[in-house]
Amino acid sequence: NNRYMKYKIKSNRYMKYKIKSNRYMKFKIKSNRYMKYKIKSNRYMKFKIKSNIYMKYKIKSNRYMKYKIKSKIE
Repeated sequence: NNRYMKYKIKSNRYMKYKIKSNRYMKFKIKSNRYMKYKIKSNRYMKFKIKSNIYMKYKIKSNRYMKYKIKSKIE
């Protein structure tokens, strides 16, 4: 009987450990999701930067067009 009790206590500890590891897994999964979100936002930032460069390019070409028109008028 005593042995059985010790065994039960041990299994109880094991269950607590399992529960803790489960919580840890949930935390890991959450952090994983967060990382995915961060990566997505990073991609979005790259896209924004690219579009920004594109806008600068457009503005430059616009100035160039104005310059061309001026030179034609002259």
